[in-house]
Amino acid sequence: MLDRCLCGASLIGIPVERVTDDELRLQLAFQGALAGQVQEGIPSLSVPAWMTLFHRVAALFDAERESRSGQIPGLHRLDLAIAVNRQLASLLAAWPAGFYHYLDDLQRHAEPSFSLVRTFGRLYRWLYRDFEGDEFAFLRDAFEDYLREHWWGLLCRRNRRLGTRTTGSRKTAQAIAAAAGTTPARVRQLHLVGWVEADIAAQPSGRRAWSFPASQVEPIATLIADGLTLKDAATYLQLPKHRVRELIAADMIKPLLSTAGHGAATWLISKHQLDDLGRTHLAGQAPVADEEPPDCVPLVQILKAWRLEAGAFPALLHALQSGVLAAAHTRDMESTGLGGLLLPRRGVQAWLAHWRESNGRSYSITDAAGILGIKAQVAYHLVRCGLLESTSSPLTQVRRVSRDGIAKFKARYISLVEIAKRSGTSPKQALHRLQIHPVVGPAIDGCRQYFYLRSDVEHLLDQPLQTQESGNA
Repeated sequence: MLDRCLCGASLIGIPVERVTDDELRLQLAFQGALAGQVQEGIPSLSVPAWMTLFHRVAALFDAERESRSGQIPGLHRLDLAIAVNRQLASLLAAWPAGFYHYLDDLQRHAEPSFSLVRTFGRLYRWLYRDFEGDEFAFLRDAFEDYLREHWWGLLCRRNRRLGTRTTGSRKTAQAIAAAAGTTPARVRQLHLVGWVEADIAAQPSGRRAWSFPASQVEPIATLIADGLTLKDAATYLQLPKHRVRELIAADMIKPLLSTAGHGAATWLISKHQLDDLGRTHLAGQAPVADEEPPDCVPLVQILKAWRLEAGAFPALLHALQSGVLAAAHTRDMESTGLGGLLLPRRGVQAWLAHWRESNGRSYSITDAAGILGIKAQVAYHLVRCGLLESTSSPLTQVRRVSRDGIAKFKARYISLVEIAKRSGTSPKQALHRLQIHPVVGPAIDGCRQYFYLRSDVEHLLDQPLQTQESGNA
């Protein structure tokens, strides 16, 4: 009878069951095993091995039987056999992609743990117990390859079932720190700021377990070898530590680790970044001169003695990097730290005056004297007697003169030198002929120059003093 099976089932009345190519290929491989033939693209297994695989996959996808042993009942039914065939085909599809996808699902839905048994459950036990022998080696090899790439936990000698190539793929914080020549705390901090890959699992006790890929040893060692503490960075740049902090605050130096932002015990600053910071000015420079250029001053001396206000140093360094200012050439320029750069005195003074003017900054008393066209000693006297307004920082106790203070002084006071110039005579003759009492001067309070209230002499300016004397007579 062609329309009936030997068991009596009708071959004509059975509905058509459409399957995917992977499911069909799997059934052809199983039939090939029955006939002693090999199917390409599918693992070559014996009939008992296929049966074991079918039974274990059927139990693997049955959540109700997760804690129960024994065979899955009803596998002789066509609908259940088709379902198991579909599940097994999904595992073997595009090997090992389908298997990896299933392992990803297990790991994603499991509680964070470094235990392979807790994460992969029965599958892990079956791989090394029920799937023993060379026929199932492809399953174990794929599983261990997956662990080396995607497992977040540690794989050490306690995992005796795994091969030695797999157990060395991840390390503890202590082991990877020892291999990289640093401390476990430093390694953990590098991970927390994003420099190092790691996985963290919270244990039931609340303790956190760390795991690092063995491939991270070299990157960590490179970071540590390239890193400097804040003190070492200051020595390397030939600058005070507070100037290095100023560049960090201005985001011109980006430390790998900091005591403030990252909670590290010591700073970790990249030496290569400092090299780039200090040697950008060398690009496009002319050949090195034989002699040291005249009228130049080291950058560290400018920072120490010129009383720069907040923000001036980062702006000065940016001017060097952008080519607005150029360092003078010396033969050892390549090995000179940032603080040892020789800068043209007049060029820096002109740049600084322009920067202060553009940014509304205050001036030192010496700079204010230059703007007013008087000597620094006279400017200091005017500040002491209150004619030239100034302010002082509570931290530095250094007095500064604002632009408004300079403008107010010019609007209210005028020097004897300017009166004489505008009247076409000498300061000595102007002092003798003027019948107006000065505010300050050598004979008044010891100031080296005479100054008058502008309101007292405004009507006499730009007129010959002889005419003034005639009018007074």
